Amino acid sequence: MTNKETGGPAFPTAHNGTGMELLDYFAAKAMQGYCANFKWVGEVSVQRTAEAAYSVAKAMMKAREVITGRKIEDLMLTARAENCLNSQNICTIEQLVKQTPNDLLRISSMGRKTLIEIQEALAAHGLKLRDPRNGNP
Repeated sequence: MTNKETGGPAFPTAHNGTGMELLDYFAAKAMQGYCANFKWVGEVSVQRTAEAAYSVAKAMMKAREVITGRKIEDLMLTARAENCLNSQNICTIEQLVKQTPNDLLRISSMGRKTLIEIQEALAAHGLKLRDPRNGNP
């Protein structure tokens, strides 16, 4: 599978960039949800539960792809926030989630309030800025 299909590493390490694929991470989270429902586990085989978890994970990957491919305007940010991002040619949500909070704070006219606005808008779509410690959005 390619990085496009799997989402690439969910938690890449600083030394080699490998780790659990995002698709596997989403499937593991879905599997946890299924296993928490004891009734579900008793009714369905482990194989079918795993297949269902990967089905959910693939749907999550597709939804994530749709959201990140959209333009910044779709986040319904204030004019100040949009202007700050546009000044750095950050035009898509995908470009935005590759930034760290400190990257954004270096932009002229970007203050903490504007940063918080952007973080809240991303969170409403289940996204966040890149974590400077491990490189993950």
